[in-house]
Amino acid sequence: MQNSTIKNNNIALQTCILSLFLICGYIEIVVPFFDISGIKLGLPNLIALISFDIIGYKATAFLSFLRVLIIQTLFGTFFTFGISFGGFLTSILIMIIMKKFFKMSIIIVSLYGSIFHWIGQVVAFGIFSKFFYWNVNIFFTAILFGIVPGLLIGVIANIILKNKYIKNIKEMKGGL
Repeated sequence: MQNSTIKNNNIALQTCILSLFLICGYIEIVVPFFDISGIKLGLPNLIALISFDIIGYKATAFLSFLRVLIIQTLFGTFFTFGISFGGFLTSILIMIIMKKFFKMSIIIVSLYGSIFHWIGQVVAFGIFSKFFYWNVNIFFTAILFGIVPGLLIGVIANIILKNKYIKNIKEMKGGL
């Protein structure tokens, strides 16, 4: 009985986290944060950074993938899915590596995640559009666009992770 309750609580928690991923993804589509098309703040990365500590790396990566799949199915095209998937894949991998193996602070993990998200999107754009020469021209500009949002999201995630309610959720993990 206890294992069933813990499993149901984990499913409920992961469903809530997926909902937060989707809400943040939708907000980024509807509300432009910058006047330049395609540049976003990275709100779903905020949820990913927090959920690493709550539900773990594998579950966070899976839920983040579902977010990309659902958001792009509802609001995107195959082309935008490819670009989003490239950003997701590079971002989530580097964040897991930086956090799990190098034990970097959440701010540095966010910074690298943001920069590598841009790198993944630029590479994916080059693959899908066959404009590799154009990619080289915007590559370093794209990295610059990843620095400010990466630092901002990292600072916010750091503040949230210090919250006593988040600490309680982390401590209870399976036994909500």
